[in-house]
Amino acid sequence: MEPKFHVVQTQRGFRNELGEMTEMALYAHLQVRLGLEMAQAEGVISDLEKNSTATINSSDGQIRLEVRHISAASA
Repeated sequence: MEPKFHVVQTQRGFRNELGEMTEMALYAHLQVRLGLEMAQAEGVISDLEKNSTATINSSDGQIRLEVRHISAASA
């Protein structure tokens, strides 16, 4: 089973608890909802894994993602 991220997204000053997402769901969110290319999405996920935060500059302004925790993958 893949790890799960508990994600909070802040955009235009509004915090949105996205909740728990698998890595695949997070990639989909970054690509479909935020319009990132695959390499950009990979960079954001890498930042989240290392620093628990990532900032995205989009046409809608700056978007900040935070990870509250990453649950370990279980078999």
